[in-house]
Amino acid sequence: MSLAEALERRAAVPQETIARVREATPRVQHLEGEKALARLAVDEGIATPDVVRELVEESKRAGFAEGIGVLLQRRGLLAEERARQLFQTRQVALAEARARREHALCELVSSLAPRFSPEEKTRLGAVFEIDETSRPAPIVVGPRSSAEPPPPS
Repeated sequence: MSLAEALERRAAVPQETIARVREATPRVQHLEGEKALARLAVDEGIATPDVVRELVEESKRAGFAEGIGVLLQRRGLLAEERARQLFQTRQVALAEARARREHALCELVSSLAPRFSPEEKTRLGAVFEIDETSRPAPIVVGPRSSAEPPPPS
């Protein structure tokens, strides 16, 4: 049983909210991937934070048609083979972070009583609410002290 199914069965989160989350997931995952790639590019010394910010703005002006990796390659800052390695590192880190978040959410759901108060329902529902009018947070890139994947957003 998936997390969404568990939440629906317990009526913890309305089906409409779960549908909006499912619809937004690809966009959120794309932005999460771009943010992770930007951080890796800076951590690996491929680009400075200022260059990454410029690339994000360039990508934004073009409607995010091309990602940071493509733009780094186009500027000659990232060779194709190194890009493959960076993308692989990013994918592994993102998969691990998503698995940790899913595990934590499953733990939360399994700890809820079969019946819970309206306050708990509101608190849990807010975790899964998506404000379609809000804009994604800007990518902030700074040095990291370890080789661990970026913290979950």
